[in-house]
Amino acid sequence: MNSRFLAVLVILLPAMATGASAQSEAQRDAFLAGTSSDCPGCDLKGAVLTYRDLSNANLEGADLSGARLHRAILAGANLKGATLSGANLNLADLRKADLSSASLTGSLLYEANLTTANLAGASFEKAKIQHAKFGASNLSSAKFGGADATEASFMGANMQGADLSDVYAPAADLRQARLQGADLSESTFFQATFVGADLSGATARNSDFRQSRLNRAKFTGADLSASKFAQAWIEKADFENVVVTGTTGLTLPKQ
Repeated sequence: MNSRFLAVLVILLPAMATGASAQSEAQRDAFLAGTSSDCPGCDLKGAVLTYRDLSNANLEGADLSGARLHRAILAGANLKGATLSGANLNLADLRKADLSSASLTGSLLYEANLTTANLAGASFEKAKIQHAKFGASNLSSAKFGGADATEASFMGANMQGADLSDVYAPAADLRQARLQGADLSESTFFQATFVGADLSGATARNSDFRQSRLNRAKFTGADLSASKFAQAWIEKADFENVVVTGTTGLTLPKQ
C-alpha cells in the first residue's frame, strides 16, 4: 500500500507544481492587466503601476523591487513583508497600509502619505523620504539608517526602538513622537521639532540638534554624548539622568 501511494505521489507532484505555477502566472498577468488588485507573493519587479488604484489590495510578500508606483493609491493595502527596494513611491497614498517587515531600502517616497500605516519592523534604509507624512503610524523597530528625511513629518508616531542613526532630517516634525529606546546617533536634526516627544532611554550620540524645538520633550536616561544643542529650545524638557559627556550648547539646571 505504501509503495503504491509513493508511486502515485511521484506522478502527481510535478503536475501539481506545474498547476500551481500556471495559476501564479495567471494571477500575475491579471494583476498587471488591471483586472485584479491582488497578487500576494508575485514577482512584480520593475512593474509600471503609476497612478494605479490599489486600495485594499493584497500584495503580501510580493516583490515590487524597482516598481514604478508614483502617485499610486495603496490606502489600506496589505504589503506585509513585501520587497519595495528601489521602488518609486513618490506622492503615493499609503494611508492605513500594512507594510510591517517590508523592505523599502533605497526607495523614493517624496511627499508620500503613510499616516496611520503599520510600518513596524520595516526598512527605510537609504530611502528618500523628504516631506513624507508618517503621522500616527506604527514605526516600532523600523530602520531608517542613511535615509534623507528632510522636513518629513512623524508627528505622534510610535517609533519605539527604531533605528534613526545616520539620518539626515533637518526641519523634521517629531512632535509627540514616541522614541523610547530609539537610536538617533550620528544624525542631523537641525531645526527639527521634538515638542512633547518621548526619548526616554534613547541613544543620540554625536547628533545635531542645533536650533531644534525640544520644549516639553522627555529625555530621561538618554545618552546625548557629544551632541550639539546650540540655540535649541529646551523649556520644560526633562533631562533627568541623561548622559551629556562632550555635549555642546546644552546648559542644564543643577540637580
